[in-house]
Parts: sequence; C-alpha cells; structure tokens
Amino acid sequence: MRWKMATARTTKINRGASVPHHGLEHYCRDLSGWPRSWVGLEKDLPPGKQLATLFPPFLEHLAESNLSPSFQDGSVAKSS
Repeated sequence: MRWKMATARTTKINRGASVPHHGLEHYCRDLSGWPRSWVGLEKDLPPGKQLATLFPPFLEHLAESNLSPSFQDGSVAKSS
C-alpha cells in the first residue's frame, strides 16, 4: 500500500476582509423584549431586566470580533 504525501491546504476564508458590522438588533432580535419573554412569574421581570443589561456589551464585543466571519453575516459556512 502506498501512502500519499499530505499537501498543505490554503484556506478559502479571507480573514483580512472587513466584515460589515451591524447593530445588535441584526443578531439578537428584540433584545429589549427578552426579559418579558422569559417571565414565568411577574416577580421574575426585575432580575431578568438586570440580567439583560449585561448582554449588550458582551454581544457587541462578539459582533466586532473576527472569530467567525462566516456566521456574522448570517450565513453558515458549508464544509466540503
């Protein structure tokens, strides 16, 4: 049996290309309405609102990063 020598593959992803930056609404629809959608009991709303205030800075950081440009534009990369 003969083994084929592995060849280096180059990526098709151009990481240097700028990814359009969208507002959080593009990634997280109705972010301001999340606490209301989680409510089981009315007493859950204040803690839900407090928790939801922590999300935007993290989500903005994620959206501005280049960790996965193929997901930032809303499409999913297809593996071949």
